[in-house]
Amino acid sequence: MKNLIASFVLFTFSQAVTAQIDSIQNFEGDTLEIISDTLVVPDDMNDHPIPAENKSDFVKPVRLHSKFNDNTNCIYNLKPAVDIPIAALGVIGTITGFSLIAKKTPSDSATIVNLDPETDIKLGINRKDIHNYDPDLKHISDYFLYGGAAYGLVLLLDHDIRQDAGKIGLLYLETMGITGSSYSLTAAAIDKLRPYAYNKDSIIVDGIKQPEVPLSIQTKSSTRNSFYGGHPSVPAASTLFVARVYSAYHPHSPFRFVFYGLSVAATGTTAYLRYKGGYHFPTDLVIGVALGSAYGLLVPGLHRCKDGSGFSLTLMTGETQGFNLAYTF
Repeated sequence: MKNLIASFVLFTFSQAVTAQIDSIQNFEGDTLEIISDTLVVPDDMNDHPIPAENKSDFVKPVRLHSKFNDNTNCIYNLKPAVDIPIAALGVIGTITGFSLIAKKTPSDSATIVNLDPETDIKLGINRKDIHNYDPDLKHISDYFLYGGAAYGLVLLLDHDIRQDAGKIGLLYLETMGITGSSYSLTAAAIDKLRPYAYNKDSIIVDGIKQPEVPLSIQTKSSTRNSFYGGHPSVPAASTLFVARVYSAYHPHSPFRFVFYGLSVAATGTTAYLRYKGGYHFPTDLVIGVALGSAYGLLVPGLHRCKDGSGFSLTLMTGETQGFNLAYTF
């Protein structure tokens, strides 16, 4: 008797739901996207298999692209009234921070000459870094910085992501704005000498002994921007953003691991170049990588739409009418 009542309720509900299928057409400009063609039926219906010719009658779950802040049928949900100001503030903060950095005054030569790494550098892990100096590595790291800032454009190569270019573009601008303003405003507010400012090593050039790092370099205002590692924070944020967004659109694609691998390689290489170049202490680099990684993962993560977990309903039309109610953990 219970099975009979349950069957009657399911049939009645399915008829009511089926009558509303045509209302799907009311979503103006939305693109329907096939996700699954699997039908799950109750155990007591296994004695009545559905003919193969009716399999095409299933209405698959859909994803709608057009609504900017649709939290049900999308991958990323944005609220323009909130996200646009955040992105704008990020850009303004970045510009303001770098303008304040440019106004820093040079260090006094007497201060540089009298530096004592044993007393002035509190953490022992940072002291051996003072012997690193290579301006060529600094120039190479600049390519990773600028390349990282533009790296998000690779997402436009993907057809599905390109359909949500407006959303993803704003998210990326928000991510990079937060990354840039976080570093520049911090570096503008905190004076911390770079490792090469403590370098007392000498080299022989044309038979003449001279300092490895000229005093004119050690006293420059940019020498006071060691905290924290801004160069590695940019590729960390951008590459992880790309990897996370691509994985959201293609959760089963093995290629997503390539993007995560590129993220580790780009971020690690940039941090190494800054370390060997003598431009940041290890602790500065760890903080920069950690913050950049957090921004690259959290900004898209916090805007993620419902991921399909919980209850889902699959409608069926045609000769076989009904629905599939399932719960995904």
